[in-house]
Amino acid sequence: MDDRPTDGTRDQNSADVVELTGRLLCADLTEASTVRQHLPEHIALTRAEPGCFRFEVEPTEDPLVWTVVEQFVDRAAFDAHQARVRTSRWLEATAGIARDYVISTRDSLDEVSAVTPSPMLRRLRASDAPAVHAAFGSADDMARQGDVTTLAEAERYVARLLAEDSPHEPWAIAEGEELIGLIAVTVDEENLSGWFWYWVTHRARGRGLTARAAATVAQWALTERGLERLELGHRVNNPASGAVARAVGFVKEGTERGKFLIDGQRFDVDTYGRLRTDPAPAFDSLPLRAGE
Repeated sequence: MDDRPTDGTRDQNSADVVELTGRLLCADLTEASTVRQHLPEHIALTRAEPGCFRFEVEPTEDPLVWTVVEQFVDRAAFDAHQARVRTSRWLEATAGIARDYVISTRDSLDEVSAVTPSPMLRRLRASDAPAVHAAFGSADDMARQGDVTTLAEAERYVARLLAEDSPHEPWAIAEGEELIGLIAVTVDEENLSGWFWYWVTHRARGRGLTARAAATVAQWALTERGLERLELGHRVNNPASGAVARAVGFVKEGTERGKFLIDGQRFDVDTYGRLRTDPAPAFDSLPLRAGE
């Protein structure tokens, strides 16, 4: 992408791998529509460029924000990409859209590949309690997910989810072995249904991981797990959760007016459902490691 970053670029050796990371920040839905219209061609042209090692522009839970990761084998390849973009239809259409980018360099593609392990889904473990504790401290809004302010509380939180008589099916979103989020289904066996819920750490947000992980677990729940209906709800002042729900194939079914009373203010809750017979959405699944 173009790539007029405000960045911390250092002196760069032509043999260094060049990496650009950041976000594309639309001001409104009109700009977001422009991105969706022109992005497929931009991605295809960039990935076809000599020296392009990685080029990913992914939607996030916020419909106005995309994450961007670019990696080129050397400075010359990156400069050639920038030169092409300056005369492209992509830049002509999106020049007024805000970018928040940082450029850095690495010594080799091996180093680039080792920087961030690929995300995956695995079963939650008792040993994840410290990561859960850190996750609840990563953002103020995590308080909506439960009362976890100490390691002991995190251990009890995880233990409840893993208890033999627990109705929960918790899946950890992990990079390497590190937990960075949780997708769970609270199962009603009698009705073959489940309450679907999720959270991610602050640093894992804005990367499209929640939607990918949620779609993967929802598909598992409605097939291998044998459920026939999934349900979820979110406060109307949390539109990001609604964006995830729709991306995962949930259909909005209604609004519960004044559902919660929080700090003296009542909040409506939007409710969603997905049936096994509903069309499955197209999505980029995460690897799911069930055998633990």
